[in-house]
Amino acid sequence: MTSRNLLFISSFVLAWAACLPLARAQTQASIQVVSGGETIVYQLAFEPAQDNINYLPYENGYYVFTDFGDLFVARENGNKKAVITCTAASDVSNTTFFAVGDATESYKTDTGALSGTAFYADELRGYAISADSQNDALFQGSAGSDFGVAGTSIMTAFYDEADSNNASAKRLSVAGEVKVIQARLASQGYVDASQTSTGTGTGSGTGTGSGTGTGAGTTADTSGNTGDIVVYRLGFKTIGESVNYRPFSAGYFVGSAVNGTGSLILEIERQGLKFYREFPNFGTLFVAKSRGERKGVMFAMDANNVSSTTFFGTGDANQSISVDAPSLNGSINFARKLTGYAISADSENDLAGFGDGGDIGVAGVSRMTATYLEDTSKLAKKNFRTVADEVKQLEKELQEKGFVGLPTTFAP
Repeated sequence: MTSRNLLFISSFVLAWAACLPLARAQTQASIQVVSGGETIVYQLAFEPAQDNINYLPYENGYYVFTDFGDLFVARENGNKKAVITCTAASDVSNTTFFAVGDATESYKTDTGALSGTAFYADELRGYAISADSQNDALFQGSAGSDFGVAGTSIMTAFYDEADSNNASAKRLSVAGEVKVIQARLASQGYVDASQTSTGTGTGSGTGTGSGTGTGAGTTADTSGNTGDIVVYRLGFKTIGESVNYRPFSAGYFVGSAVNGTGSLILEIERQGLKFYREFPNFGTLFVAKSRGERKGVMFAMDANNVSSTTFFGTGDANQSISVDAPSLNGSINFARKLTGYAISADSENDLAGFGDGGDIGVAGVSRMTATYLEDTSKLAKKNFRTVADEVKQLEKELQEKGFVGLPTTFAP
């Protein structure tokens, strides 16, 4: 696997420094600034993980922000966790940067906007995830035979004392410190990839207390073709550090094998009560190929100015199903099992009563598995169901098991 030595500089505070995906440059959803403060700098390190295909991970980088505007501090039972979240999404590409760490360090600040003690983490750990169904200029695979990008890196953010002290001593804003770092990188021979990269993307929706977003991560029609539906059963298990994080119990992903579009149904069980929630037009399936190897990829993403959610899974696409649909008559490769992550971050700064001393903010990661339901998929195919038809059928079955549907505005 080839890697590239590109450094990443991001500043949500100005909402202009690119939140660059590892596959394609995007326009990010900016994170709302909570308060002013001294400029703090983190150095980033990346280590490839999981099943990657055509994946060119970053090796290191910088993250620059002011007093937790884009990095927020969540609190649970008096314990503070610092959280970095960065997302970019379009109809073909998704990227997530996420890290969490103990916010046990502090400094005194008086900027006019904020006077008092600011808390931060000396080290944060998390993930960088990228999925792109199309190639781009930075992709170095064989044209016409290799296509699609999907991969995960373990991301670590270390407090950069030297650059942070420089920003403090010279009273540099985020923009000022970013220019200093960019000039240093340029003197070392680095080139800003965002100046030549192409592609646009948007993220939209609203966050919920469970750490999952509502709205559409993709905007394609999920009606699909008849006879090409694949159904996956989802499982979730919390891993790593988290704060106020209550993962979904299970769920379904229903997708079109031909055009890749899909919908999520997620299950919630709390104190003996059972609920489900539908996320239509949310997520997609595609198969990436590299030197004859095929990987099935599932991703879904949603982001707004206070929250972000990502579902991502990959698996060997070594199975095929016959399809007789209006747009295709033949066979489709797919993965019987996909594994990956469900990542959620929500600063909850849009909630009334923020700063009242109670628990606030959500952040966490679950190990996600998606298992192909062969009998369910075959029945959907036999009955010529679309994605929307199959979602209704699964919701009917959940209701028969005592589940109650939740409106899209419900925050569990």
